[in-house]
Amino acid sequence: MNINKNRFLRVLFLHGVVFLFIILHYVLFDGCVIKKFFGVRCPTCGVTTAWIEFLKGNFILAFQIHPYFLPLTIMFLLLVHIIPITKKLKFMEKFILLYAIVVSFATTLNYFIYL
Repeated sequence: MNINKNRFLRVLFLHGVVFLFIILHYVLFDGCVIKKFFGVRCPTCGVTTAWIEFLKGNFILAFQIHPYFLPLTIMFLLLVHIIPITKKLKFMEKFILLYAIVVSFATTLNYFIYL
């Protein structure tokens, strides 16, 4: 039990560090790095801004900025953790991959519609 608690705390700490890195990166580079260097919006442009607004309590504005910020985040977390999840739950692997495909397709379609 103690080993699982330590593993959970390490994973939680790692996610916190990554989250802080993303926020600091966003603040230091004043927005999307791809947009800044190449002048083109990527399909995930606005996800960080949407999360910042969501955490401020501006839920409607967050979904207006990027309607797929929540599904994209869930997809990323699932794909990052697909091996630990599927070690215990084999049937989840196909569901996670299907979810990733659907969210990726919807995000890309949305990107090209509003380009």
